[in-house]
Amino acid sequence: MHYATVRGSEGRSLDSLLQLLIKRMHESEEEQYGQAIYTSDRFIFDREAFDHAQLGVIVSDPETYELLYCNPYMRKKLGIAQNEALAGRKCYELLAGISTPCSECCLPQLSRNRFISRVFHNPVAGVDFLLHDTLIPWHGKNSHYCSCLDLDYYLSRDVRVNEMLFQEASINDAVRLGMYETDPVHGIRQMMARIGRQLEADRIVLAEEQGDFLHLTYRWDAEGILPLSDDFQPVPRSDMRPVFARFAKESSFSIPDMDIYWQENPDVSPHIPGMKRVALARLALDGEPLGYIEAINPSDKKFHYASDLLASLTRFFAILLRNRDMMKRLDRLSKSDQLTGLLNRRGFKESLASLPAGRCIAFIFGDLNGLKETNDTLGHEAGDQLICAAAEVFRHVGHEGSIFRMGGDEFLMMQEIEREEDAAHLLERLQAHFEASKISIALGCTTAATPIDNIDDVLKQADALMYRQKLEQHRQKNEF
Repeated sequence: MHYATVRGSEGRSLDSLLQLLIKRMHESEEEQYGQAIYTSDRFIFDREAFDHAQLGVIVSDPETYELLYCNPYMRKKLGIAQNEALAGRKCYELLAGISTPCSECCLPQLSRNRFISRVFHNPVAGVDFLLHDTLIPWHGKNSHYCSCLDLDYYLSRDVRVNEMLFQEASINDAVRLGMYETDPVHGIRQMMARIGRQLEADRIVLAEEQGDFLHLTYRWDAEGILPLSDDFQPVPRSDMRPVFARFAKESSFSIPDMDIYWQENPDVSPHIPGMKRVALARLALDGEPLGYIEAINPSDKKFHYASDLLASLTRFFAILLRNRDMMKRLDRLSKSDQLTGLLNRRGFKESLASLPAGRCIAFIFGDLNGLKETNDTLGHEAGDQLICAAAEVFRHVGHEGSIFRMGGDEFLMMQEIEREEDAAHLLERLQAHFEASKISIALGCTTAATPIDNIDDVLKQADALMYRQKLEQHRQKNEF
């Protein structure tokens, strides 16, 4: 039976006393349905709120240890069906998995006016809980109330957050190092070194698709790892068929055990020594496949997010590759003659600087005869055709990268020879081809050994010999 009392001193009239008594009876009635009133502070235990709480809530009888209430969250943790009756179930059996009350039970210290906090490892759920215990009125008597916060969930969440922040910082650092570089190739190498160290990997490899082959264009090797040879041979694309089949389904993935992978794919052989586990991400830009980037042997603690880290950086790698190609094209254009496609004077200086030492080089300087007359009489288009025809004769005799258009009607051919007398044979051969093409040109030839201290002196010698022949040709023309 539930009852309520009032004192005469609490009201001024019988009516006020009756109103107060009815109010307290109503509160006592609510207690029957789990909405308990906490002494004079009128604290209401709202069962519905705890039914939807994302922490465990348990109410038990402090005398019999029988469970009176267990909210859905805690039922799931303990493996109790949501519609399963709790009658006869002891708290120590369900929470601690033992047959007698817990030796460290906090019941003797409990009261209504305070909470006791403690950390408790629950062997049934297999997690650590932060517990808050107190006494509450429940169905007319004191009962043991306990809220249970899953510490493992929050600790693991913090770990995930920390990993996410670490990964984001790694991405930002790599992007900053790569994209701030004026040289895209240096930027690519900087990014690879950064993620290689972050993943504690043995190698980072960037493979580019070129036709039927994969070229391992850029490589980063960790300290203490034997670097791959610079003449590492391209890998046939067919050898990587399982990898590209996987890329058709997902843009990044990991292979945790390469030994098992090779057993499952016997047609695939290791293209890089020492591969134990790898993470790969596809490189593409605007739908155009470029290749992939590969982290070889990331550490155990970093492997699980290696492919995600690579995937986050693929667009930046692709942009740097595009910028590299664009700069190569611009550089090639700046060193090329627009009309003939030959290298220009700037291209000559760069080619000269790349010549190895100890070689004998023949320099043949050529100056077209009659270009001005052709332009004046037949037009500049005819003059351009004459220049292009002369360029083709030089190509026929020399090599594409060693022929230069130095000016309007001036050409230079640079070719390595074994003996100085070979230069005369080369000059005669070139002269014969010009005569067969009915193109009049004055040629002068000289030789020099690399390294060449003063190329201007060499070219002056060739130019002087060319000018001497031009005068002779002019004299013969006038005599004729």
